[in-house]
Amino acid sequence: MPCGKGRKGKKGKKMILPKKTEIFGIPYKVVWFKTSEVDSTGNKMLWGQICFNERKIRISTEIGNRDKMVTLFEEILHGVFDEMDYGHLNTDHKFFAPLVNGLFTALEKAGMFKIYLE
Repeated sequence: MPCGKGRKGKKGKKMILPKKTEIFGIPYKVVWFKTSEVDSTGNKMLWGQICFNERKIRISTEIGNRDKMVTLFEEILHGVFDEMDYGHLNTDHKFFAPLVNGLFTALEKAGMFKIYLE
């Protein structure tokens, strides 16, 4: 199912995610995958992945609506850091996870994601 037409999340509400985004002018497709799939390196997928070579952001179909938005936000930030030549920070979980959670929560509380999480 195309991402832009919505998908029902775990609570049965319609989820709207963009079909595409851009990171510093570079287009990325947003696509769905099943969590049981494996990534390009043979590892089991978790909630999301940004594929720089394919220009795709993959989001799991098997998580709740808020988690889909957080995951998309996180994968976009991975892309931003990589494009800024700070990709080494993507694997620093003591830095990256709190950054994602802090930024997402602040934007969520300000109503920035309301249209996606209704």
